[in-house]
Amino acid sequence: FLGYSTHHLENLCVIKGGGKVEFGKVIGRVRIMEEFYVQLKEYTDAVRLFFEKVKSDKAVIVFLGTEKFMYSFQESSYRVEEYFEKVVRSPLFKGNMIFVFALKGLMSAQVKALWYESSTRVLEINGRGDRFFIKKAPKPDHLDGVIEL
Repeated sequence: FLGYSTHHLENLCVIKGGGKVEFGKVIGRVRIMEEFYVQLKEYTDAVRLFFEKVKSDKAVIVFLGTEKFMYSFQESSYRVEEYFEKVVRSPLFKGNMIFVFALKGLMSAQVKALWYESSTRVLEINGRGDRFFIKKAPKPDHLDGVIEL
């Protein structure tokens, strides 16, 4: 989000996947490394601790730096699928929402395809950061819509 106006997002709880820029209320960090299962454990531990802290059934989780997290295993379809199962689908119980941000230019075609398949909604942000384009949505009439901030 460097260079974007993010003042309206400053109170969101964030799990950081690498990077130096602090954004929102950082509730957990996932080290970027070659060891896939250590990364997954750090992420699931951060999510578990978050739900223990907030004592709520509903929450929004923002995971930043996904492309860095996935880089070391993006050519393994098994690991990419396992990533989406553990990081994206698992915490979706009881109405929780997960927002996963990544630079799509750094993802392989396989990862992009799984990303679209695994997500209920896909938004793309414009260069100024003030407009989101709806690329996937549960309601077909929302497709190609625009959300302006």
